[in-house]
Amino acid sequence: MCISKGGRACCASLITKKLVTPMDLTTTAFLFSVLVLLVSLLLLEKNRSGRGARAKLPPGPSKLPILGSLHHLFNALPHHSLAALSKKFGPVMLLKLGELPTLVVSSAEAAAEIMKTHDVCFASRPTNLTLQTATYGDRGIGFTSYGFHWRELRKMSIVELLSAKRVQSFRFIREEEVHNLVQSIVMLSNTGSTVNLSRKFALLANDIAARSIIGSKCKYQKDFLRIVTQTLEAAGGFSLADLFPSWPIIKLLSGASSKMQRFHREMDAILNSIIQEHKERKSQEQPEEEEDLVDVMLRVQAEGSLSFQFADEYVKAIMLVCFF
Repeated sequence: MCISKGGRACCASLITKKLVTPMDLTTTAFLFSVLVLLVSLLLLEKNRSGRGARAKLPPGPSKLPILGSLHHLFNALPHHSLAALSKKFGPVMLLKLGELPTLVVSSAEAAAEIMKTHDVCFASRPTNLTLQTATYGDRGIGFTSYGFHWRELRKMSIVELLSAKRVQSFRFIREEEVHNLVQSIVMLSNTGSTVNLSRKFALLANDIAARSIIGSKCKYQKDFLRIVTQTLEAAGGFSLADLFPSWPIIKLLSGASSKMQRFHREMDAILNSIIQEHKERKSQEQPEEEEDLVDVMLRVQAEGSLSFQFADEYVKAIMLVCFF
């Protein structure tokens, strides 16, 4: 279409080409997409809030769209912020951390109601991407949902893994490791070196646990301790993806999903090697100084004494949960 006025003519399409560049169109499309996304999220949040408002919920601070109650924790240390909020809203209050409703209890009476009176309702622990990866889909007894599998794993743990006889069988491990600790402190003190007791005691606990779980002769002990340390650091860290589990874009942008997949592959390879080593050693009927916890779980697996298939994934998950 051409426009003519006073003998001058110009084409509207040419004007458009000169004034609107491809970069402008791309920017406009991006901003429009972001606007549509934000409006959709706000409407979804409003719809969820409307449904929750009809329920009888504990009191809590004001919430922002998308963020929920997170902004109340930014002003000071989180535990200081929670203490201040509990003084205002009472010993039982409800926060919304991103998408996650979080019940905060700050009195002995309220804690007794939850831990004793309503124990079954709160028996299942909340989980996240890191814990699901570390426990092979919540197969470790510490994070398995309350129910049939949890009861079976608990019974097996009490009878086979944590009995007084089993704990006593690891006495020589504790004695040897404490002796090694004392010897190392003596050597360092004789040379006038500084002794970091906090680190020494942490290493003592790790060494005792590792020898009890996978045995003294396992050649993968250092790899096992390294992967356990990485798991604990990842589980204790902050991940934005854990607060917005239904938003795949956050997992993608934060790299949480790909990072945990790489971590899981490395972890799984090490744990598989440990289990395979124990199976080969058992098949060769080599005399053992002690029966470690992996040996015990593989024996339970071979006997089929549980009411469900006790696969290797359960063994690997319990190996890691023993450190939590």
